[in-house]
Amino acid sequence: MPDMPVLENLNITFPPHRPSSCAPSSSPSTNTSRCLASDDERLHAFLEDDLAAAHTLEVEDFFRVILGVSNTWVDAHNVSLKDLADGSEYRDTAARYHRSSASGPAFQDFVRKAGALLERKGLLQSAPTITVVDGISGTKRQEEFRGADLLAVVGEADLEHTFASVSLGEVKPPSATRCLGLDVQLANAAFSIMSYGSWTSRVLGAIVREEAIQLLYFDHSIIVQSEPFDITRQPMLFFTMLCGVGNFCRQKSRSSGPCIEFSSELEERQITLPGGSVLQLGEIIHQQPGLVGRATCVVRVTQTHRATPAADWSDKKLIAKISWPPKERTSEVDVIELARERAVETGELWVLDHLPAVLECQEWSAGENGLSARLAGCFGRWHTPRVLRMVVEEELTPLVQLRHPVELGIVINDAFRCYRWLYEKCTIAHHDISHSNVMFHVKDGVLKGVLNDFDMASVGLFRDALQGTPSSGTGTRLFMAIELLGSPPSPHYYRHDLESLMYVMLWHASRYIGNGVSPYERWGDPCIDLDVLEAYKIRFVHEETPLLSQGFEVLRPWIERLQTLLRRGFQARRVAKKEGVVEFDDETLGGVFTFETFWEACEEELKKVKMAVAGPTSMSARL
Repeated sequence: MPDMPVLENLNITFPPHRPSSCAPSSSPSTNTSRCLASDDERLHAFLEDDLAAAHTLEVEDFFRVILGVSNTWVDAHNVSLKDLADGSEYRDTAARYHRSSASGPAFQDFVRKAGALLERKGLLQSAPTITVVDGISGTKRQEEFRGADLLAVVGEADLEHTFASVSLGEVKPPSATRCLGLDVQLANAAFSIMSYGSWTSRVLGAIVREEAIQLLYFDHSIIVQSEPFDITRQPMLFFTMLCGVGNFCRQKSRSSGPCIEFSSELEERQITLPGGSVLQLGEIIHQQPGLVGRATCVVRVTQTHRATPAADWSDKKLIAKISWPPKERTSEVDVIELARERAVETGELWVLDHLPAVLECQEWSAGENGLSARLAGCFGRWHTPRVLRMVVEEELTPLVQLRHPVELGIVINDAFRCYRWLYEKCTIAHHDISHSNVMFHVKDGVLKGVLNDFDMASVGLFRDALQGTPSSGTGTRLFMAIELLGSPPSPHYYRHDLESLMYVMLWHASRYIGNGVSPYERWGDPCIDLDVLEAYKIRFVHEETPLLSQGFEVLRPWIERLQTLLRRGFQARRVAKKEGVVEFDDETLGGVFTFETFWEACEEELKKVKMAVAGPTSMSARL
């Protein structure tokens, strides 16, 4: 892949691409007619998980690390700041704010007047623009945040806190005194700005309760919050904060990003790729919840201008996948390209029908700007440098469209065959099998299952170093293998992905009971504890009979056979441990749960299903 263009700060100020209504998704949480919680409630649960992992700095360290206000700057301007703080104009302004209702407009006015004092002293170019957040949904009103330097949620009660300082060497998670509720509102607004196809990578916010203020910084790798301080009784800190916010905002740049043309309708937004092709954005079909993580957004696109005859995609249905993967991780495009090249080299061209067709990939790197370096220096492994990646692919059909057991069986078998070939011929392990990552298309009237989304894939099979990493933001915990939910998690073996494929089949075959809610829907609740989910799955494997909808009952023997394989493997390990067997093959559970035994079960059971029911309707006619 060629060198990435550098996006100076990845803080492009245009608004995110926004769906006209709630964006559909193939994830378990959004495609049932009834769910355990509303979409907003689920989003809030993910945001609360992200906030629970936030790091806290004392105020001066937050100024230095996040806002870029060095101790040298503070020392150099100490006299000027003190003159402002002691001046009658500021004291009168602070007194009026203290007597006010501490509303959003009052805080905005206070910031504007304090900023004017700093401007007259030559310490600030212009007062920061404050946008007050009032408990919105994460999918609405992004336009109102456009151009804001600082998002603020304003409450009426005192913030529960002490003003004890914390040293930088004691970076710690937040205490129980965090203003619950207000931080979720603020994170919700940040999510609105940083998601739905937005190129904005970082947001600065504040929680204000009367005179107490707490700053929060959001990006796709980390959330950092300051200790609260009093903006009327600690004016030196308040003035320094305003200067720091101004410095933070001056770092924003949009000069090196993709060329964007706007219209009055967001659905008509166009992107000009570096090669010259022009894409028009359409409907958002998936948005990953949560702030910290890849923030994957999938958008339908149409090519309106081709750069070269070879880049003519006008006859194809296209999607653009916009995400923020870790910079050091192998690109999924490189993984897919490796697999396709290997298929051509070996003559096993059948595999190409079961892999995504990537047409274009562009990446933008943040480079080595000051904030990135300070975050890396302060938080080390807790901060993951990320890149903005946009991948253009031919659109695939989500598994949710399948209503026939034979169709489901064919797609599951195709996904398994593709997974096994990748593992054995290319040393590629997918590591993220889920209902939304198993898709299909129709070629010449024939249904083809496709293994999609290789963001988490590994190349080289360094299995002993691969630990399961359940992420609250991926939406795949419903399908994760039992051992990857434990603490500490097991190394990620290939059998764990096969176990996930069994859960994909189970969930799909059970989701049309009653009003369309799977009896296993609680497995995908973002609020569920991992140990509880682990217990649910252990009970399912060892004790339960699959609960399937009537139209998919014919798949019961297939799923039960896979249950039995897994159960016998766990039993074999317990016996080996009891008997003191040292060289037990944990990867295959003593040879019980292998590629061969899994394939034998799938191949034989699919034949039985085809014999038991009428064949599927013509997919090419339905889709």
